[in-house]
Amino acid sequence: MPQQFPPEINDFVQAQLAAGDYHSQEELVLDALRAFRELKLRYQGLLDEVQKAASQADRGELRPLDTEATKAEARRRMSAKTPSG
Repeated sequence: MPQQFPPEINDFVQAQLAAGDYHSQEELVLDALRAFRELKLRYQGLLDEVQKAASQADRGELRPLDTEATKAEARRRMSAKTPSG
């Protein structure tokens, strides 16, 4: 079912169809909606984490950030991922 889009969106849709990335307008819209749903779920997850941290801070449950330990852990993880590490 063809949709009417603003010109800049229609140009993008037509370019994606012409490139062969999608076989139909419906396929592109469904893929876009799936990606948008995933983005919204991730955003809500991050928002939940921020709200949880804010509640912990309000209750005085947070401890100071140990930047040296954080950097050391990041270096350890990076070296574990590299072939030479």
